[in-house]
Amino acid sequence: MRAPTASRGQVLTARIWNQLAQAVNQGIASPRDLDAGLASGEGAEVLLLELSRTVQAVRVTSPDDESVFVDVDRITSLTVRNLQSGNTEVTHFV
Repeated sequence: MRAPTASRGQVLTARIWNQLAQAVNQGIASPRDLDAGLASGEGAEVLLLELSRTVQAVRVTSPDDESVFVDVDRITSLTVRNLQSGNTEVTHFV
């Protein structure tokens, strides 16, 4: 059986997922090469597949001038499937 392949967007999503996991677990020492085994590029093997996400629109303003702002979509919930184990995982970000 051939391993699933990823588009560039799915690979980037997997990298973002790893970065978010590191941010959430910042109190835990993680190895420097945590994403060293992460596949990249077209046709790369996918380990996590994003199924859904919930976002919240947040406006970030300059502390000096509230007329200067940027609107950001913040991920509040992310659902992924581990393609090796078949498990579905939901992570909520506070």
